[in-house]
Amino acid sequence: NAWYDAMTKAASVDEFSLFKPKEEVLSQYPIKSGDPIFEVDMHCVEPLPVNIDAIKAATKTLDLEKHGFHPHKYALSSKKGKAHFPSSVGAGAESFGLDSCNEDPSKCDEVEMLTVDDFASRHLDSSGKIDVLSIDAEGYDFQILKGATETLKKTRYVEFEYHHKWKADKLQDAANYLEDLGFMCYYLGKDKLYRITNQCWVDEYESHVWSNVGCVSKDEKHWLSDMEGLFWGTIYAPEYLS
Repeated sequence: NAWYDAMTKAASVDEFSLFKPKEEVLSQYPIKSGDPIFEVDMHCVEPLPVNIDAIKAATKTLDLEKHGFHPHKYALSSKKGKAHFPSSVGAGAESFGLDSCNEDPSKCDEVEMLTVDDFASRHLDSSGKIDVLSIDAEGYDFQILKGATETLKKTRYVEFEYHHKWKADKLQDAANYLEDLGFMCYYLGKDKLYRITNQCWVDEYESHVWSNVGCVSKDEKHWLSDMEGLFWGTIYAPEYLS
């Protein structure tokens, strides 16, 4: 409730804008009284000016930085440089990628672009593991992964989106890249997993249908065991055996 209210206030919008209705958000991500609270550091990287401004304002309102939440205004890719993102869109927009301003940069703001490895060296503690790396970059997910080679070596789990905006990159290349770094990758379904690495690849997976892919480090034996158990439970489910 507090985060939703702070975000809508910071962005000067109401529930009928691009934000989902509060009831839908709260039902999708329920937090119940008595749920365990964990002390974590969470870093949010957002390049779209209107979004990062709202996120930073809401973070300040709720004083979340002292609780470990850190928003950053950067674009991420496989190399350092500059990127441009629209300056006159509504808060909550999430469909703009690195190519959004190719036609008319004059209507866009310049944003510093880093690799994940550059970002990590700037903002993260060099010791310890990264529990989760989550990427949603409108088709540029693999480009971000390419710039995260060193960071991925100490990451326990990585998740990214795959869909029709993957124009230049192939999912199989991403899966092979992550397998070489010690990850096992799966298509994520509702209570189902479909392994796409370790000789399980089939060409039909290169479908560009909207989906999420999750990859767990093989060093995380407990997590890997849980995901493998769900994978084998999926392929031996009655609907696949009949």
